[in-house]
Amino acid sequence: MTAQSLPDVWKIPVRLGLAGFGRMARSYYVPALRELTEACVTGVVDPLTTSLEAARATYPGIVTSAHLESLLEQGIDALIVASPPSTHVALWLRAAAKGIPVFLEKPAGLREQLATAAPNPRERSLLMVDFTRRFWPPYQRMRELVRQGVLGQLTGLDIQLHVNVEPWCSVTSHRLQPGEGGVLFDLGSQAVDLACWITGLPPREIFASSTSLRWEHDHVLVRLLFADGLQARCNIAYADRGVERVRVIGRAGELWVSNPNMALHYRRCGQTTFPGWTAALDLMVLGYRGLRRSRSMLRYSVTAALKTFLKSLRAGVPFSPGFPEAEANARLLDAAADAMECGSTLTGYSA
Repeated sequence: MTAQSLPDVWKIPVRLGLAGFGRMARSYYVPALRELTEACVTGVVDPLTTSLEAARATYPGIVTSAHLESLLEQGIDALIVASPPSTHVALWLRAAAKGIPVFLEKPAGLREQLATAAPNPRERSLLMVDFTRRFWPPYQRMRELVRQGVLGQLTGLDIQLHVNVEPWCSVTSHRLQPGEGGVLFDLGSQAVDLACWITGLPPREIFASSTSLRWEHDHVLVRLLFADGLQARCNIAYADRGVERVRVIGRAGELWVSNPNMALHYRRCGQTTFPGWTAALDLMVLGYRGLRRSRSMLRYSVTAALKTFLKSLRAGVPFSPGFPEAEANARLLDAAADAMECGSTLTGYSA
């Protein structure tokens, strides 16, 4: 079937509801949706009056409410959930009960929430989780090269993900509030997913420990142990400045990204590198993405993830990453939380 012969219904924009209108929605989902003409926002739900006012200013004429039921009764085709983590599972299940697909911001749930939710197969099929890093081309290329065996047998994977959390508290401060998962569930959900996705392997064991510098448990180290001695170290933190680095090491070489908005580098074992050239290439790529903000990591990846969600919705194919990935991620985070309580003791996690 050609594009010209597609049914008229495919030409009608998908009616989206948006649950949560905080910084993530305003700074990333709104710009992304402006680029996606196949969808339109018809309603926003948020308990904060100031957020609803901001939503009406952004989308004049839309329905706004403090209660999800008002939006579900209005009639929407899909729901984006960008509210605090403690509300994620409940909002997904309430929408799924009405047969409405959900694009869910990470984490999929907090401690043991997903394990105790017991969603039915229909509800599971209506979930896609925004594991943003899966949609970033440099990380996709890194994964592809690993799968091709360019590095040989993998020996190590290091992920450092530090975020300056204060700008994210400009609308709400839920990231620093008890009961919202903290660093482990906020940043750990992305780091752990990225480690498993790049390697293509399920971890066999997990360790975790934390320190508190400014806020409680604001620095966390998660170690995932895979087959053949491969270990992934996920160093995550709320810190004074943002840092994101990924390095994959194998017996034949290594791949690394010093900043997701810089270049992907590869070095064979024994190969001489030239720091000046590496730095020049990084600055060139960083400058390009600085000039074209839509091509920066988070903006591009959110747009790509939403585009994938909408494409799957229209085609009627399973969402990816969907419930199986969300469930696996939640089990890892639950095990890491247990390990933190035991002071970095092996949890005995088993895939």
